Amino acid sequence: MKLFQSILFISTVLLSLKANSQDFYFNNKETTLIKSVNQTPAHWYIEIYSNLSIEKTLKWKAIFDNIPNEWTVNFDDQTQNHLPVHHGDESNFTLFYGLDFPQKLIIGANFNGVAVNGTISFEISDPATNDKDTIHFHFIVNPLSVEFLEDNQVFRIEKQVIKVMNHKNTTLNIVDSQGRVVQQMQAIDEFDLSLLTKGVLYFVQLIQSDDSYLFKLINE
Repeated sequence: MKLFQSILFISTVLLSLKANSQDFYFNNKETTLIKSVNQTPAHWYIEIYSNLSIEKTLKWKAIFDNIPNEWTVNFDDQTQNHLPVHHGDESNFTLFYGLDFPQKLIIGANFNGVAVNGTISFEISDPATNDKDTIHFHFIVNPLSVEFLEDNQVFRIEKQVIKVMNHKNTTLNIVDSQGRVVQQMQAIDEFDLSLLTKGVLYFVQLIQSDDSYLFKLINE
């Protein structure tokens, strides 16, 4: 029994070491950008880190999901700024070490008047080891943008509750300032703001049929 437990322990340690042996990792693997169609070009980044003490050659490959041909996309891997980038494009880049600031993988998108919801992903791989990981930039691009007004005809806030006023089938998306989606709800007529962290800036999107409304909110 003790021998079995020892073998099990050693196997668990080896598996753990293998899981953490990849030469690169990220601070997070996805982010969401909520923009109006006129807030262009839009830029954001995901940080990549090295587990090595030497420079390393990696490769990225672009994967587009519902990204229109009208958009102009660029990708800066901090070895080179690539413009334009299309679905299936790929390139080698250098993963640096010893930087004063984390290395950034930076997405840029010019919407050129086209509002859609889509995702631009990048498969990051190590050609030497075939280790792979994927990062995702989700875009929610609205045809119009409105700031919060007390007397608007779409919603109001009463006692820490967002209330939809016209009772249409409403979708709610809430994203924090880091681009992380914290709430996604469908067919709602109200939302309790106590579910959100106080003092944090959020971007709130309400979708009703073909209309989309975007506003900033700090839960106080």
